[in-house]
Amino acid sequence: MSLKAGAVAVLIVGLAGLTAPAAETEARYLGQAIRIATTRTAEGGWRAEAVLPGNAAPRLATATGTSEDKARNAVLAAAMAELDRRRAGTGKP
Repeated sequence: MSLKAGAVAVLIVGLAGLTAPAAETEARYLGQAIRIATTRTAEGGWRAEAVLPGNAAPRLATATGTSEDKARNAVLAAAMAELDRRRAGTGKP
């Protein structure tokens, strides 16, 4: 797996004590790219973080789960809700 140099700096922040990202995927919601990185924790669970690539305040959400899929789905749902809140704040439906 290869990560872009800019993505590595974003993923390392706030993930102390975790192993290297197991997977990094990208989803799109309302035309906005959302990068999701999943990481296995020392306790055996999973942590996922959703970020906006190339944004000054990139972190949208973090979530944990018992499996990688559960953590990824939870953080994607939270990231979509956050984007909806941001759009509503600017008057967009």
